[in-house]
Amino acid sequence: NLRWRKDRVNVCYYNFRVYSSSSWGDQGNNNSSDGGTADYNQFYKEMEQLSCRLADGIICLSEHDRCALHKLMLQDKEVEDELNPTCCHQEQKKVREITILPPPLRGDVCKLARMIDQQHQEGGVSSSSLFNMYLPEKARKALDYAHQQQGTTIPQQRLFLTCISRLSPEKSPHIFVNLLQQLGGVDFLRRHCLVPILCGARSVESYAEEVIQSFKNVCSSDDDDSFWPCIVIDHHLGPKELAAIFSHTVLNVHPCLYDAYGMTLVESAAFGVPSVVNCGGKVGAATLLGENEGCVALDLSGMEEEIRTETTDGKNDSNEEIDGSVKKLNEMLAPRIKHTASLLRSCSTLAQVAKEARHRALGWDELSCCR
Repeated sequence: NLRWRKDRVNVCYYNFRVYSSSSWGDQGNNNSSDGGTADYNQFYKEMEQLSCRLADGIICLSEHDRCALHKLMLQDKEVEDELNPTCCHQEQKKVREITILPPPLRGDVCKLARMIDQQHQEGGVSSSSLFNMYLPEKARKALDYAHQQQGTTIPQQRLFLTCISRLSPEKSPHIFVNLLQQLGGVDFLRRHCLVPILCGARSVESYAEEVIQSFKNVCSSDDDDSFWPCIVIDHHLGPKELAAIFSHTVLNVHPCLYDAYGMTLVESAAFGVPSVVNCGGKVGAATLLGENEGCVALDLSGMEEEIRTETTDGKNDSNEEIDGSVKKLNEMLAPRIKHTASLLRSCSTLAQVAKEARHRALGWDELSCCR
């Protein structure tokens, strides 16, 4: 769909995220004299409009971003004549000139994932054991403990409930914590023998510390009679470490409300792990995997609110106000929580989603993308 011209150098605008329509601007300093968020958003809007205007071809990662770029072009006064909103034909023509090209699964991760099939063909070790030597020590100890507690009542090989996300506000890992809290926290995890893992480098220190502390409060217990582990890995993981964790993961949660792509969805899928994603085409990789086929698409927007059981300073809100807000939020989230809980109890349903996700992830490798 690129309009290549012979009379000059051709320009292709490869957009990896539409910053003007995302939460990036929220990271600006709202109290600064230069305008904070408004200036950030305006800057990205102007630069992205300029890029679209100069490009002979435009590539993006998701349908959400294609619509956002199309909207930017319609708002660009410099090309108002070319993109007259009253002319349906012109508008549709410009939309078709924005091509969606999802990034492929990385070669090193793809090679590791395909080792599982090779081991099965040769009658070797199971996929969950194949990468055990690369498991972080704390994850290995937690897994051993969970297997000891599991006994023979729950014949489930994969015990990790995982979130791999940079610990920064725009990635929303706190939504993972809120989801776990609504599922029942440590009681739910212990009952179903699931070990939660939060993986991600710290980006905004104060936010990261708050999320980690909330995660520990919700998901673990230090009591001798009711101990249950939860794992925090706050540094970058290499492909072999990822392979080891995914090989023991039953469900991955991708908490972003908007993500231009989300490569960890594809990486987890390659190892047979389906992911919970925000619905509505807001996460690019979900289009490749299939929102209703290779993913578990839920409306995660309600998880954005912090679920409080007590006041932050002990005096701002009455107990009645807190109980009322928690009850209202619980009622709103109940269908989503019920669906997630039922999936975690249904190995066959998750297995079907996982099979489709893996097929699509491995089917879009570097060679396929280059073709």
